[in-house]
Amino acid sequence: MLLPKNIQKAMAEGEDLLAIKLLFELMDKTSRHDDLWWHAASLVVQLAAKNQNTEANFAVLKAIDEAQVVTKKYLEKDHQFHIYMGLAVLYEKSGEPQKSLEYTEKALPLYYQLNAEEQDYELMSSFAFLCITREFYDDAEKIIKLYLPKAKSESPNRMHRRLMAIDLLLQVYEKQKKGELANRLKTDYFSEQVREFLDQKPYYSRERPQIDDWGRDDFTYFIDNAHYNTLASLTTIDGIKEKLSMLNAQFSVARRSGELFTSTMIRKKYGDVDLSTFQLSNEERMEMFFFMRTHASLLGACTLGLAGQIAESYAMMRLAIENSLYAYKLASDEDTKAIWLARKSDDQQSRSAVTKAFRQKAIMETLSTEQPELEAEIHKLYELTIDEGAHPNANTFFKHSVQRNEPGALAFGLNYQDTDYIEPCVEHIVSTGDACLKLFRHIYRHWLW
Repeated sequence: MLLPKNIQKAMAEGEDLLAIKLLFELMDKTSRHDDLWWHAASLVVQLAAKNQNTEANFAVLKAIDEAQVVTKKYLEKDHQFHIYMGLAVLYEKSGEPQKSLEYTEKALPLYYQLNAEEQDYELMSSFAFLCITREFYDDAEKIIKLYLPKAKSESPNRMHRRLMAIDLLLQVYEKQKKGELANRLKTDYFSEQVREFLDQKPYYSRERPQIDDWGRDDFTYFIDNAHYNTLASLTTIDGIKEKLSMLNAQFSVARRSGELFTSTMIRKKYGDVDLSTFQLSNEERMEMFFFMRTHASLLGACTLGLAGQIAESYAMMRLAIENSLYAYKLASDEDTKAIWLARKSDDQQSRSAVTKAFRQKAIMETLSTEQPELEAEIHKLYELTIDEGAHPNANTFFKHSVQRNEPGALAFGLNYQDTDYIEPCVEHIVSTGDACLKLFRHIYRHWLW
């Protein structure tokens, strides 16, 4: 049904209050027996509910409420649904829960009669949330599940809708105390996303630049040998490529979930902003960056470990653990965000404040009270990284070095690329990555499942 261009323009530009005014003017000129009147009325209700403009419009909306009783036969189901839903929201906001309950009950059967195209994300989420508020949990669950198959076909820039729909369903399960269903939903969704990531088309091979005299000097020989060791490890050690690919996929999928969640939170906080140009503050992007630094450290551990640089790989594993522990501290103590951001390399006071706020022993003690098994797992891995080279120690020094006596001279040797220890090193990378993911799931359970 075609609306006047001035109304279409106001709605397209987000001028909701102007659109409401113009719609009222249209309704004044139109018979209540005309479907256009009801179309305008349903839009007024939706816009008023969206903008919480209840005081200015509530009298008119009540008039719509009364009018539909006597002219109900003229009302198309989609218009009728929108009016019922809008009134339910407005009565809820105005402190009349009984009237809100009444109109929610009227709207429910009409929602199921809408066609699939009309059951879009905005309508689904608004109505599902209303049902949750009214404690119609079974209907909320049904409404969300009707939308989820459609969510898979959303365009890439709208994929956050699927994540938020699942989050809404988790809220329903929480209200119903269906913990087992909630856990299964989280696991199934995350596993599905990981499978989709692993099934993506392979990256195109790039043409490798050619370097004259490659491998004929000590440095380029070392680099070439590292590449050879990496390929040899991935092809000869059973299951190693699959394990590391899975770990990377889990972090990549979790990162995407975090990006979608952050995008949704930014829209809620700032309105319908252009995310292609929007700049987050340092504090707003902290969560994601500590997560990505952990992922990057683990990838660094893979690069070094597969090449045979064993001790150096353990140093990167330690860095991954420390990044995740810093993230835990920042998430559990909001005051530390300002302390961490204020650190300056030439300011001893700010550096000392960070040292004091992020003492690892204190962080681990806090974690042990919340997640004792996870704390024990991380502590064991952290000590392992130190023993294997993250800190200078005798065990690592002498494991990878030798002294050779030559005629009239001493010669010292260090196995810079020790292929004998690649397999256990990679197993420890996977264990470290798993432990870090568990910690991030504890920290960011609102978006990382």
